[in-house]
Amino acid sequence: MLRRLAVGLAGAALAMLAGAACALSFEDLRTLAVSGRAEPRLAYLYPAAFDILLVVALVSVPLLRGARLLVRVQAGFVLLVLLASAAAANASTAMGVSFDPEAAALVVALLPWVMLTVGLWLLLLLLKHVRTNRADLDLDDDSDEGLLPFDGEP
Repeated sequence: MLRRLAVGLAGAALAMLAGAACALSFEDLRTLAVSGRAEPRLAYLYPAAFDILLVVALVSVPLLRGARLLVRVQAGFVLLVLLASAAAANASTAMGVSFDPEAAALVVALLPWVMLTVGLWLLLLLLKHVRTNRADLDLDDDSDEGLLPFDGEP
């Protein structure tokens, strides 16, 4: 019981830390989107979408802890790339680094679709893991009692 409470407390603390990191990096990411010719009135969507993808990655990593090594590596890699990207964005803004406008515009144009693709990739990893676990349960247990929402008779 105490172990579960400690894990829950650590999870809540991590969620608060992630929220603070997202809030603190929001303006830097928005500024970078504007410098890449994003529509200024819609530029807030870039950091918001990034933060949502970061939450998906943060949730996926522990949920996939029982998955195959390759699946865990993929989810961990996505999380590390997202964290490194956010840190680089914050550092570049703090250092006053300016980017080539053409390259920045290309990144801003592609970024929503790249984030959507990565989010879908993480979702598919999770679904595959759940399906694999469910198949393992079906093999371990010959009865379907409790697994089906109906009794199986017409």
